Amino acid sequence: MRDMKTAFIVGPDPERPLPPWLLLSAAALIVVTIVSIAFTRYTGIGMARMDPPVIEKAHTVTFSYNGEGVTVMDAGSGAVVAKVSPRGSSFVREALRGLERNRMKKGAPADAPYRVERSTDGIVWLVDTATGDRLDLRAFGSANARAFAGFLAGGKG
Repeated sequence: MRDMKTAFIVGPDPERPLPPWLLLSAAALIVVTIVSIAFTRYTGIGMARMDPPVIEKAHTVTFSYNGEGVTVMDAGSGAVVAKVSPRGSSFVREALRGLERNRMKKGAPADAPYRVERSTDGIVWLVDTATGDRLDLRAFGSANARAFAGFLAGGKG
């Protein structure tokens, strides 16, 4: 039977130290990783790049909330673009709430307009003009992206 005091020893065995090749391999892996990152940052070779989207249509809007849902207005003229019922406005309110929280953190004006954009590849974006934050609305599902795409009526493009 095994002695219970030695059965749970954690750590290297003084009689069997780690082999030097294992330590050298770990050090080599670290050096190769650091050199690879430095090479990529310095030369740009192997770095993934994302080009900014080409915007096909855009509309700058403001939002107001009340007990009857969300009212979407043209930022320039103040004309009502759309009214979203309380049942249909939950995603619109939540998306804006996240952007508004970020505005408060960054000290950006709370009343700055937003821009709804559609790129040439059909992606709908919500852009905070105060902070520059850009939401790809595909990430929230096609139905939620369509909710914002409806605000593009009357926009430029």
